[in-house]
Amino acid sequence: MRVLITGATGFVGAWTAKAVHDSGHHLRLLARDPERAATVAAELGFDGSDIVRGDMTDAEQVRTALTGCDAVVHAAAVVALDPAAAERTIHATVTGAENVLGQAVAAGLDPVVSVSSAVALWHPRCPLLHPDLPPGGGGDAYGESKARVERYARGLQRAGAPVVITYPSSVFGPAAAGRFGESGDAIGAFLRSGIPGRGAAFTIADVRDIAEAHARLLEPGRGPRRYVITGHHVTGAELAGHLSTITGRRIRHHRVPDAALIAAGTLADRFRDRLPPALRKLGAAGARYLVDSPPADNSAAERDLGLTFRPVRQTLEALLADRKRLRAKRS
Repeated sequence: MRVLITGATGFVGAWTAKAVHDSGHHLRLLARDPERAATVAAELGFDGSDIVRGDMTDAEQVRTALTGCDAVVHAAAVVALDPAAAERTIHATVTGAENVLGQAVAAGLDPVVSVSSAVALWHPRCPLLHPDLPPGGGGDAYGESKARVERYARGLQRAGAPVVITYPSSVFGPAAAGRFGESGDAIGAFLRSGIPGRGAAFTIADVRDIAEAHARLLEPGRGPRRYVITGHHVTGAELAGHLSTITGRRIRHHRVPDAALIAAGTLADRFRDRLPPALRKLGAAGARYLVDSPPADNSAAERDLGLTFRPVRQTLEALLADRKRLRAKRS
């Protein structure tokens, strides 16, 4: 199959492109920066020769990229933590999804894979995250954009379109051309300052397992499906323990009351332009996701796709080894 990948310069999209290529499919990439896309392809070892320069928000550029393709994996999205950029974030992500998913369905591609997020299913105090939950989101721009895309994609599914939605959460692992993704970047802060929040928890999956799941979905004729692919549920104390064991030094779990952490995030949202760079990713929504992270039901992906998630420590070891390698390369 010829498979269009959007977001291949990002962390999940890049590893997904590699997994799709390694599965024997032909790749086409939609990228605003073809040079960056070619660099990612070279470093991860997949074919980056078929690149269409374009943006997911441009319907004509998307149509050009889809022409001649059999399937698509839409992994592109906009992540912006600044509340001032909320409307721009939502508009770009939703417009991009409508262009890619909608045109792919209209052109008869099968399957049409939409890489969503566990955030799209998030609800306060939800006991178990599963793919039949209604769209949610934590009220931030990213969560709202993912919830809106979720409603659009489910509308296509109800109409019978072969749209497949995946829901990763905290994705860690080795770098994609120097990038570790939002979750991977947070590890640097945890190593320096510890893990905050009495109720802190994470659902952690290796980016290589997420990418393999997307490659295994590329089978036509299966119809609409939804899969949670969040991996292992790990408490803040457990993550601190893993990091301490790997690094050989104590990484603390600060049992700050959850309400205090959320209040600090609220203040950070209000005064973001005055914060030092190290604190600019702190926000109320992120704090809520951190301290109210439910376990998840991955059973459908494990059953249907034969997916097995790597142990958390193995994933963290790969991430930290790559951080060390890249620091040494820069020095």
